[in-house]
Amino acid sequence: MLSFLKKQYIPQTEVAVTLDSLLLMQYHSAAFRFFLRKLSNSVLAGRHVSHIRGRGLDFEDSRIYVPGDDIRNLDWKISARTGKTHTKVFNEEKDKVMLVMVDQTSGMFFGSVNKTKSVTAAEIGALLAFSTLSNGDRFGGIVFNENDSYLQRPSKVKSSVTRFLQVLTDYNRSLLTIKTYSDESEKYAENILKQIASLSSQNMLIVLISDFRRLKNETFEYMAKLRRHNDVLLFHVYDPLEWQLPEQEVIYSNGKKQIKIKENQKQLIRKVNSRFAERRNDFFDKIAGLKITVVHINTAEPVGEQLSRWGF
Repeated sequence: MLSFLKKQYIPQTEVAVTLDSLLLMQYHSAAFRFFLRKLSNSVLAGRHVSHIRGRGLDFEDSRIYVPGDDIRNLDWKISARTGKTHTKVFNEEKDKVMLVMVDQTSGMFFGSVNKTKSVTAAEIGALLAFSTLSNGDRFGGIVFNENDSYLQRPSKVKSSVTRFLQVLTDYNRSLLTIKTYSDESEKYAENILKQIASLSSQNMLIVLISDFRRLKNETFEYMAKLRRHNDVLLFHVYDPLEWQLPEQEVIYSNGKKQIKIKENQKQLIRKVNSRFAERRNDFFDKIAGLKITVVHINTAEPVGEQLSRWGF
């Protein structure tokens, strides 16, 4: 576990969630339109209307026939009246299956202001769960740490979301007892992604909520496999201190060792910040190559306000 100390006053930090605090997220979720606008025109766009042709579906309109259209859907009345061949257009509502993966490993138990990353990730998971139910879609979730994981299978039933949030709360609060950071967190995350990639289900919206630190190349390969048959969305949770170190005296610790950086060591601070930026850009470049959308959420501001700025 990392710690952050400085000479100035440190405001109260929210280090763990409660089931009640996560349940309250349902009153904030109504203000968000969960699906990204770019997904609303996709065949995978949940209950957003998907313009496809078929039989036994709701008739929407007629348009000029183009080669390749199903001749069984020809609109003979409109074609006879206009003298041009028209085909019928139907629409259907597809239930979206969303699978949310929430990282609650020891590396997420860090926060320099306001909240820890583990709390922020849990709140995002709760908001997305209630937003999904309000859209009439099915929600499923995975919460994991270094030692264990829990799978809530997709369902439209509110009680299943409550059950998932209870487990998420338990995992989150278990971080209060950890004494040091575990090197197994990135390995376990990779195993979870491998399991998801092996699922037979397709056309899901898979949401990964994590700080995505210390990822291996194999992890990106599993993300690529998921992306082939599903929509994938990443919520990158970060603390402002991980984005840029302040030019002031700080002490860092991983539970075993600690280092003190003095205020006059500005060159060292800038070198560390440069390294931070290099790692971030490497991650962003790899994700961009997979054409996966990343939403950045920090621990300093309310999650709801940040999601609103992202267009949810």
